Amino acid sequence: MMSRKRFSSFLHKPKQEDLILLKEIAEAGSLKPAMNRHFFLEAIQAAFTYFKQGHIGRKVIVQISALNEDDLH
Repeated sequence: MMSRKRFSSFLHKPKQEDLILLKEIAEAGSLKPAMNRHFFLEAIQAAFTYFKQGHIGRKVIVQISALNEDDLH
């Protein structure tokens, strides 16, 4: 059975003034990522366990490549 419902996309074409404001906020350092937990690839099982426990609302980051500890802050 095929549905006759149509899918519509909710694409937003940004306005130039919105992009300028976003650029100013980013340059001021006021943007902060919505990150809940950070795991290294070696701890991928712990990352999945944490995710399966229902911790939602923010992102769980799994770091694949090596970075300096300073790069995480």
